[in-house]
Amino acid sequence: MIEFLHIGKIFKTHGIKGEVEVEIDEVFEDWLLKEKVFFLQIEGNFVPFWIESYRSDARLFIKIEEINSPEQAKIITHKEILLDKSRIPKSLMKNFQDELTNNSFESFTIHDIASNTTAIIEKVIEYPSQLMLELSLNDKTLMVPLHKDFIQNIDEAKKIITVKFPEGIFEI
Repeated sequence: MIEFLHIGKIFKTHGIKGEVEVEIDEVFEDWLLKEKVFFLQIEGNFVPFWIESYRSDARLFIKIEEINSPEQAKIITHKEILLDKSRIPKSLMKNFQDELTNNSFESFTIHDIASNTTAIIEKVIEYPSQLMLELSLNDKTLMVPLHKDFIQNIDEAKKIITVKFPEGIFEI
């Protein structure tokens, strides 16, 4: 089964040729524009899309193959841009992990989609092999690992990290 990594979002249509405005994590932007393939989840299925062309003028716009009108493009707006984790070079994944390490997530909310549990990040503790989060959950404090494979999405504007932790992690 393919594992996907959320790296950005399609916002809105632009122009009359079916372009869309996107935001892509800067760690992956150059690689994606060179590779030209990403996935969107549509009606529960992960569908590949190919970038025909792109342009940037403070914002990034992409033209997707076989999408040639604003009406066609509207169908894919407000969707998360996903990459097949197995195709991402290890050096990029390391850069992504380093980016996570350099961000301070204290006071962020963490939401685990596997257990539908939400907690507040009180502290981020960096160990040589990984990051640990000190969480406040139901008046208890607990420690959980933060690994790139668990992360589904980071919304810095809303201060929410969406993760998929292994089953039972909150029962420890």
